[in-house]
Amino acid sequence: MRAATSNFPAKSKFVHEEKLKLSYPRSIKSCPLCKAAGRPDRHFLSKCSFLPNSDRKYMVKARQIAGILDNSDDELSDVEVDNVSKPMHSVNRVQVRQSPYLDVFHTHYNTRLTIDSGATGNMLRASAAKRMGIEIKSSSQSAHQADGSSPLKVIGEVHTNFTRDGRELHFEGLVVETLDVDILAGIPFMEKNDISIRPAKRQVILGNNTVYTYGSVQNTSEHHTVRRAHVLRAPAQFTTIWPGDFLEMQLPSDICSTDDTFAIEPRLESHVSSMHAGKDSNVWPPPNLITSVAGRIRIPKFDTGTP
Repeated sequence: MRAATSNFPAKSKFVHEEKLKLSYPRSIKSCPLCKAAGRPDRHFLSKCSFLPNSDRKYMVKARQIAGILDNSDDELSDVEVDNVSKPMHSVNRVQVRQSPYLDVFHTHYNTRLTIDSGATGNMLRASAAKRMGIEIKSSSQSAHQADGSSPLKVIGEVHTNFTRDGRELHFEGLVVETLDVDILAGIPFMEKNDISIRPAKRQVILGNNTVYTYGSVQNTSEHHTVRRAHVLRAPAQFTTIWPGDFLEMQLPSDICSTDDTFAIEPRLESHVSSMHAGKDSNVWPPPNLITSVAGRIRIPKFDTGTP
């Protein structure tokens, strides 16, 4: 132990002296710029007050690069280990899904009820209420957006019924000026009509166990490359359609697997239409695009002429 202890300072002294010899030339301060000009040169070039600022920045940058290269060998193994041990992180988009909804009728108008299980009230856009002719009554209630602080401009309130597949859905809600959907059906609507939702299966379930599927549904039936035409015949009994009223008809099951938009036009060669062959404005129904709801369409009569 004594030998080891006595030899350790000598070795340490030798290493220290060697470092001093290697670093000794760096301790000589001499500025070549001032030396050439005959000025005092006992300072480093980087500290010279006569050195242009651009040259000083270049020297600082070069010194930093040299320091990085000197330490790269010592830090290389650590960097490689860190890269292997740390997992790669990726940023994915937040998932967005379509809200549950029900396509319904209000008189002959088809509209969509957007179901929101997080809304504490029902709301209806003012423009949609006016379009469907729903009576708006005055109201003293207020409404706010989901943040709880941004107010909505309330115009009034409505009490009306919507229908789908022969079932009436009662709706009571506030009429607001701006809304991102026509009709927002919240918890009060779901409780009143005994409605629940199953987002995983894209289903809206009614209390009588009737299930409606919302969203796009993959159709496994064969796609036809030609246009198909179907003749919809009026009921066997005589039906009078007054102006402002509508005729409801059931669509064939092979063309109404899901709610869709259909083009309709009258048969001008029929006996009833032939009486108005010279008066095209009185031909009913006029060519139109109509959206089905639960396999049914409603054809309105808008003119004020004869029934």
